[in-house]
Amino acid sequence: MSNITVLADMIYSECAGFIKHETLPKMIANLSANDSANIPRVMCEALKRSYATQTGNTLQPSRTQVNILKYFKDFGFDMSSLPLKEWCSIIKKFDSFLARNGRESDLNLRSNRVFDAWVSIRDRSTDAGKMNIPLVLMDGHGRIVSRILRKVNKQKAPTDFMIEVVDVDQTVTEWHELFFPSSNVRSKCADILSYPTDSNLVYMNFCGISGQKDKVIAKYTGGAGNFFISFSVARGGVSNMSVLDGMNRVTSIGSKSRHDFVSYYIEKMRHDEFVTKCVKKAKSRDVVVTPLAEYDRIPKKVRAKC
Repeated sequence: MSNITVLADMIYSECAGFIKHETLPKMIANLSANDSANIPRVMCEALKRSYATQTGNTLQPSRTQVNILKYFKDFGFDMSSLPLKEWCSIIKKFDSFLARNGRESDLNLRSNRVFDAWVSIRDRSTDAGKMNIPLVLMDGHGRIVSRILRKVNKQKAPTDFMIEVVDVDQTVTEWHELFFPSSNVRSKCADILSYPTDSNLVYMNFCGISGQKDKVIAKYTGGAGNFFISFSVARGGVSNMSVLDGMNRVTSIGSKSRHDFVSYYIEKMRHDEFVTKCVKKAKSRDVVVTPLAEYDRIPKKVRAKC
């Protein structure tokens, strides 16, 4: 039995019931082991088919999707072993799978802000440890990390960087291990709340934060370093905004068009000190009840100088 036949049988077994037999099987049958141009396209097509019938949390990789990556690795196509430049070239073929929910502008805003903060910390630091500070985040299928890796590759940023992608779910961790280039991305089954912010740039990207809110408040209020946090405020989740009470300088980084999901950058300076400083520079005597509302009223040019 040829490798192509084995690959086809495995994928048919995983994807039974939602493969259109006139398309994907023909795509697989036409592959060869050195067909680097079409293998990612076929893999992406199989992943899209699996997503169409996925149950549970669709923002996380499923066991079927992990198995598909394993089958292609056994076939000879291992994404995790690719050099960064080649990985970034190939990942474009996965955009139709990764960009499937119409949140592109928000994803771009968040990934750009995380990348800029990460580079800024490295550039400003005279401490060798800070220059190599790892970015630690949660990222499901990899929509944020893939954008950051492409920015690193495009801007020819220093290659001595490391991203650590963590999740408490073993299946999600397996996806990360198979999907990301191991040269620059470490994957670990771990609780992101175990990472200190003084030695890592942490991005806590929660679907829902209710079960973690008290832990976040206890660990990060008045903390030693900068970090990012995103969470849903849908279905009564707006009460979770209290997680920001007492935090350091708070800046919204997400798309304003997303009313059900919020993202913030928390910096070292206490937020009330930062607002007072900006208000003085703006020579404003406006009195607003909430710090976030007051911050939003400060002209952007003034904020940038604070």
